[in-house]
Amino acid sequence: MLIKSIRMTTSTFDLNNYNSFVYSSTELRILMNIAFTLNMLKHKEKYIEIIEFCFHSADASDDIYPKLCHNLSGALLRKKDYEKALQVSNMGIEASQKTRNLNGLNILYYGKAIAEFHLEKPEYIKSLNIALTLCEALGQDKLKNDIIRKCKKVLGIDL
Repeated sequence: MLIKSIRMTTSTFDLNNYNSFVYSSTELRILMNIAFTLNMLKHKEKYIEIIEFCFHSADASDDIYPKLCHNLSGALLRKKDYEKALQVSNMGIEASQKTRNLNGLNILYYGKAIAEFHLEKPEYIKSLNIALTLCEALGQDKLKNDIIRKCKKVLGIDL
């Protein structure tokens, strides 16, 4: 269905030639969802490849950009590329601040904190606190509790 959606505007679209086209914001969102599907089907490398393509194709002022930064940073964290994950998280945070888009800013700070933790940067605790404060300010208690639980379970950090 997602591939059919892109083919409505790009008739020759194929997963083998997706990087040959220029996409609108909506098409990038569809392409990102195709990548999510591939990830669920255990095609991890193709997922990262497409997310990275979307990240480089999106304008930093586009609403989808912070979401792409979060998803790419998460993929880089799983690959243990902490420096690049931190860089991408910071790019997403900066773009969110410039556009005053708070949507997803908390998870960008969370991803930043995870990268900083693994890089042994002491400022990780500040980034975690910002993520939790944003969750609290936005009434996202479930996300806040998930972050606290993951920090304890995965990183051994009691918040």
